[in-house]
Amino acid sequence: MSVCNLHEACGCEHAHCCLNCPLPVCKYDDPDWARHERTARRDDLILQRLGQPGLTKESVAKEFHLSLRTLQRIRETSKKT
Repeated sequence: MSVCNLHEACGCEHAHCCLNCPLPVCKYDDPDWARHERTARRDDLILQRLGQPGLTKESVAKEFHLSLRTLQRIRETSKKT
């Protein structure tokens, strides 16, 4: 991580300087928001993978280190929204 001109602790993996950060909420100010965003991105990727021909639920579960029940919950949640 490069250091910006503000102070040494500025920035993270999303931006080298807090002033240029694309996130609407700082991951350090609201860790729950950051965790939710990571999970949402993961779930979107899982849904894409489940829609690909030739892939089984078992192979997707193994790829993401999840149980089949967790994949089922992700699919059920996506149908509600």
